[in-house]
Amino acid sequence: MPTWLFQGSPKDFPSFDNYLRNYAEISWHVRQKRAAEEMYPDDEVYIWRLDGNRPGTGGIVAHGILTTEARIIPDEGRKRWVRHQPGPTVPSIDITLDDVRLTPEEGCVTRTALLQDAELWNMHVVQSPHLTNYKLTSEEEERIARLWRAAKR
Repeated sequence: MPTWLFQGSPKDFPSFDNYLRNYAEISWHVRQKRAAEEMYPDDEVYIWRLDGNRPGTGGIVAHGILTTEARIIPDEGRKRWVRHQPGPTVPSIDITLDDVRLTPEEGCVTRTALLQDAELWNMHVVQSPHLTNYKLTSEEEERIARLWRAAKR
């Protein structure tokens, strides 16, 4: 099963931290069509927070499991946390979060730590953070899983 990394920015999502902290069931937009076609329930996902307006706060801040396939869903009745809604053809996917760590004290894996890691410093999300959804290689997934377990407080 693939493992994914979904990225968001507090600049675009002002309630980013609150959304992750307060909801165990969340939705995420899937902007890369090819990736959307490869996502299935039970795939693992890590949530990556960009620094936004707070330098040094970026990194992996949550872990969860995909609970649906990517699909177009109506907006009515759903909790939305993004400042600008994507177009009506951008699918969303549901995630059950099982671990949220928004600070280094809680055990997030910071971007700085990834830049210093011999195996992960050149990950696509670290070097070119312009996409929303990234499929991790098996090597990236294994290393991130080890770092995530080791950082647990």
